[in-house]
Amino acid sequence: MKISIDHRFRGINREAYERLFFDDAFNDAMIYVAGFKAREVLERRDHGGRRFQKLKIVPDHVPALVQKLAQGEFWYIDETWFDPERHVAEWTSQPSLMTEKLRLSGQIRFLETPDGCRRILDVDVTVNMFAVGVFVEKKIAESLIESYEKIADFTQDWVSSHPNYPAPARTE
Repeated sequence: MKISIDHRFRGINREAYERLFFDDAFNDAMIYVAGFKAREVLERRDHGGRRFQKLKIVPDHVPALVQKLAQGEFWYIDETWFDPERHVAEWTSQPSLMTEKLRLSGQIRFLETPDGCRRILDVDVTVNMFAVGVFVEKKIAESLIESYEKIADFTQDWVSSHPNYPAPARTE
């Protein structure tokens, strides 16, 4: 199932929003709004002009059907490659459970707008489970849309209350 989630943010340009998107202080403040119990940075590096980030995410809520079908603690590893020249981040999420049945991946595009910027998240949710796969995909998609609406509201509030954050990129 493919979904697209589109938000506009006023008062922050594209480059500043891209820095904010990867900023630890911002992400730590957003953790509960995003529905995370924990967020841990496992790795960060720059390679060939692109930035790589690997996170371990523990959601504070797992859909009941997923919890019922999967035994054990649910978390996922999120790997993101960001290309600052294209203003695109490509990501994949690997769950700790049901690894052969659940795949999430996508692309985030950052666009300049006259009064700020726009973030477009294109997501591909695939659940390979006989009889319930499409139902689980819909539940995951609904959860992602709801979560990103809350994140968008939080982000706009943050931008409005932190007008000079993040600091401009350093040019050395």
